[in-house]
Amino acid sequence: MTTPTHPTLGQRLTGLAASVAVLGILVGLPALFLAIGASPVPDQAPTLDSIKNALLAPDDGTLVLGLFKVIGWAAWAFMALSLVVEAIARLRNIQAPQLPGLRLPQAGARNLIGLAALLFIAAPITAQAATAAPANAAAPAAVGHVHAAAVDQAPVQQDVKVEVKQERQAPKTVDHAVKPGESLWSIAEDHFGDGARYKEIAELNRDLLGAQPSFLEPGWVLKLPAPQVKDAPAHQYGVQSGDTLSEIAQEQLGDADRWPEIYQASTGLAQPGGVQLTDPDVIDVGWTLNIPGADNQQQPREVGSEDPASPEGQQPVDPPAEEKPPVVQEPDVPEVPETAAPETEAPEVAPPQAEELAAAEVDQVDDSEDSVLEAPWVLAGLTGGGVLLSGALLMALRSRRRAAFRNRPPGRAIAAPSPELAPVEMTLNATGAAAVATVEFADEALRRLAAAVGAQGTTMPPLAAVELGHGKLTLHLSAPATVPVPWVGSPDQTHWHVTTDTDVDQLGPDTGNVEPPYPLLATIGMSDTGETWLLNCEELSTLTISGDPTYGRDFARHLPPSWP
Repeated sequence: MTTPTHPTLGQRLTGLAASVAVLGILVGLPALFLAIGASPVPDQAPTLDSIKNALLAPDDGTLVLGLFKVIGWAAWAFMALSLVVEAIARLRNIQAPQLPGLRLPQAGARNLIGLAALLFIAAPITAQAATAAPANAAAPAAVGHVHAAAVDQAPVQQDVKVEVKQERQAPKTVDHAVKPGESLWSIAEDHFGDGARYKEIAELNRDLLGAQPSFLEPGWVLKLPAPQVKDAPAHQYGVQSGDTLSEIAQEQLGDADRWPEIYQASTGLAQPGGVQLTDPDVIDVGWTLNIPGADNQQQPREVGSEDPASPEGQQPVDPPAEEKPPVVQEPDVPEVPETAAPETEAPEVAPPQAEELAAAEVDQVDDSEDSVLEAPWVLAGLTGGGVLLSGALLMALRSRRRAAFRNRPPGRAIAAPSPELAPVEMTLNATGAAAVATVEFADEALRRLAAAVGAQGTTMPPLAAVELGHGKLTLHLSAPATVPVPWVGSPDQTHWHVTTDTDVDQLGPDTGNVEPPYPLLATIGMSDTGETWLLNCEELSTLTISGDPTYGRDFARHLPPSWP
């Protein structure tokens, strides 16, 4: 629920001054030029002789004045064009196009139009905004493991309280990438529901913004106060230009991974034009989405409370793993052998409880993942060993969607896919999102390797298979070969690996659009230890598929889509 609130008197005066400046640029400057006789239209058309005489005659100041007149009118035209384009974009609530060569005039026009809007707009403010929310929101996440050490409970509770106080001192923040056309006011309006709270964003990003908080460069990453969703009820959100479900979930719910909740809650809403939300990757400007309340997120966390009679009526919640060693483990280890007579009993009490608690957390995560993979719409071929294919298809789908959104006419939606393809896209989003980073690294690593080998004037190593898993990319060669650093090889030079956290610039030069060096790589499955294997069909030449005929035909049909 939102209620309108008007800007303050100071903001109105700022908007009035900016509006006067806009009118002065658009109307005042041309009137001034005409008043001093600097008309852009000459009294008579210049001839070749008059131009020649003007250039050869002694300069009496006329040429300089004429040059100033041309520069003045050109500067006015550039600024007026930038102001008109930005004003139209604001009125239509779309992103202003980037005009070639007018980056600085457009930046100034964007800020000026944003300030002028203060004279006319009434910013919405959420009715449930709370001032003490950052301190309250941090408390549940730091109270956990109170019952994990039952031997010495009182000291543990004191340490936990200290951690709560320390965590409250640092408010949580989320990152926001600045988009073209955004200002601090518009970001605060989208994030908080109140543009007047732009000062909070400026305060958090003082080092980045410096003395010019009104100037934003597209691509900058700003820190925004994390949304306080603890007591936030369900509400509706209007889709803005450039929004995605994950970005909306991050801004409205504080967690980008909660986008499926928004998708499930909004599929039945009738959108403008009579359409409905059927694809999580396709949302249009002006659509209305249902944002669920915080109750949906807090329900699963209550399951972890195994001790309803915990001290002070607190419900223990698991804290992050790095908080456990300094708070619980270190004080308990030296105290147990000194105070307790049976040394074998004290260490055996706490660790099993901690292990059971950790196992419960893993079970909850595994159960949630299994519940998604067991859904009836999941395509089995894009799970397990097919996650790399799923990640590659998801990358291609996102690229095509971005191109379609860029090329669509203003105010029009892109063509929605047929309902028969909905299970495919849902499976790609469920299984391929986690593999996108791995696919991107593997593709970039092989392309950089090709660039490095080409720079050395040698040939590519004979690749038989690729192994991906446990933070490593391993190349299995059919014959010994040398691979440039930072690849680490085996003694026989047939196995080379590199960690996935390696900087891609170390793998080879970036020479632009390098063709994939091994275009016939195909995923063949996953090993018992969790590594995904890809086979280089080009190196092996002839393949023989044995086993169950049905599965063999399915695998044969799987190979061509894996190739580019």
